[in-house]
Amino acid sequence: MTKIAYVYINRMALAGVEKKSLQQAKAIEHLDLPGLDIHVLHPHRRGEQDGIYYHKIDRLAGPLHLLDFGLTYNFFRYRCVRKLPLSEYDAIILRYDKADASGIRLARLMPVFTEHHTDERTELFSEAKASRSIFFKIFKWLRASLESYYGGPMLRSVRGIIAISDDVRNIQEQKAGRPLNAAVVPNGIGVGETPFSRFKPFDGTTLHLVFPASHFNPYHGLDRLLASMDAYNGPVRLELHLVGNFDHSRLIRHRCVNYHGQLSEPDYERLMAEMNLGVSTLAVYRRNLTDPAALKTREFMARGLPFIIGYSDVDLRHLPSAVKPMLEFPNDRSLLDFQKILQFVEAFNEPSEGLDLSLEMRRYAEQHLDWARKLEHYYRFVHDSLTTD
Repeated sequence: MTKIAYVYINRMALAGVEKKSLQQAKAIEHLDLPGLDIHVLHPHRRGEQDGIYYHKIDRLAGPLHLLDFGLTYNFFRYRCVRKLPLSEYDAIILRYDKADASGIRLARLMPVFTEHHTDERTELFSEAKASRSIFFKIFKWLRASLESYYGGPMLRSVRGIIAISDDVRNIQEQKAGRPLNAAVVPNGIGVGETPFSRFKPFDGTTLHLVFPASHFNPYHGLDRLLASMDAYNGPVRLELHLVGNFDHSRLIRHRCVNYHGQLSEPDYERLMAEMNLGVSTLAVYRRNLTDPAALKTREFMARGLPFIIGYSDVDLRHLPSAVKPMLEFPNDRSLLDFQKILQFVEAFNEPSEGLDLSLEMRRYAEQHLDWARKLEHYYRFVHDSLTTD
């Protein structure tokens, strides 16, 4: 049996990474895949919990902490992986955390397969441009420059890559300067761990939209959504609900925005039960992508909450023609037409004969989007790569 360590470096304890790893651990348990273990390098946790092996990242205390963090994050980010019990495994699946020399050295020790979700260099430059802090601008520019320098050598040193879409695979191959051993597996979701909240019918006077994000990123397209809401002058009141870490000082002038911050799970569920429509990713062109396989899209599908989206999701291209859970807009800067959005909402507001839209969305998520199906592909790709070398 091939033994594989699926490794996350969650240095900032990001909620999205925590949620994904927990859902994957549940999927592994249901699949009975004893050859696949999840290891998370974390700033606070250690020990086994919920099927995940946590390893506390050592760091300097006091005033030296920022210096230690800056040096480690930029130049030695993968050194902490070498503290894991690597001798117990035949290979590592490593959530790609940008490139540096320590990643190249790690790939020389044992077979490493990197998991990619974006055009890292483009995203870093986009974040640098959008940042209001000169410190973070410099920090992101430095990381983008290091990615440009080390990205190709690191990709050439790994045994293979797992990309969430064809365009992400192509970007990594361009970075490497040659074809790579690659598998394309779009993002998944733990459907069983996602409440089936459905949607609240639109009352014809106020449209409630929800925009969840663990942290703000320009590719989410919040500015595009707000500009589109400002341009709408119809009779329906628009209420946008933001959930996550946003700089809400920028949003004060938008009276239609309700900023909820980070919510507890019960509060989040109460909010979602009141929503008419979800808002998925709207500006992935800022990542130089066309198909990012956004987690928000998968959450909405599992919940049975129809949504608007600014890209064409590869996992949704086989939806039955009778099931229309999303309204797709171009992947560019153009404003969203809220007249079309309201027509879309009114259409699914009236139940079709013999069709429960939310239930069909949930069934599709179970069949096509669940992490159990995705992790089977992960394991088979790594196993086959090792046995055919």
